[in-house]
Amino acid sequence: MKEQRQHIRHPARWQCMIVLDCQPGTVYHGRTHDLSEAGAAVLTDHNLSTTSPFTMMLSVPPTHNQGKPIVLEIRCHMAYSVHSHKHCCFRHGVQFTSFKGMAKSQLQRVLIEHFLPNQQEQHFG
Repeated sequence: MKEQRQHIRHPARWQCMIVLDCQPGTVYHGRTHDLSEAGAAVLTDHNLSTTSPFTMMLSVPPTHNQGKPIVLEIRCHMAYSVHSHKHCCFRHGVQFTSFKGMAKSQLQRVLIEHFLPNQQEQHFG
């Protein structure tokens, strides 16, 4: 089977909050398992299987001690939801559909800051 992904997945374990359009008053908490510019695998305690769009608030940790986390607001679509026995929770495939404000460029920047140095070390080390 040919790989369909166009973006590299990074092993990011970042906190997130999800608000489903069909449940506007309810906030679900989770964390990413991996992440790219186009989507993420998200782990939660709840089965969030939905065909409705939703908003994810992604908390990106600082890259250095003096930095502050940033929160990116991203509109999403659920590609799949399954129970993961390995993680003892639900795993959701999330596709990013749009970004609020500068969230897309911020995500691209932080992925480079967090993961490019490690990839260069692995590649050249």
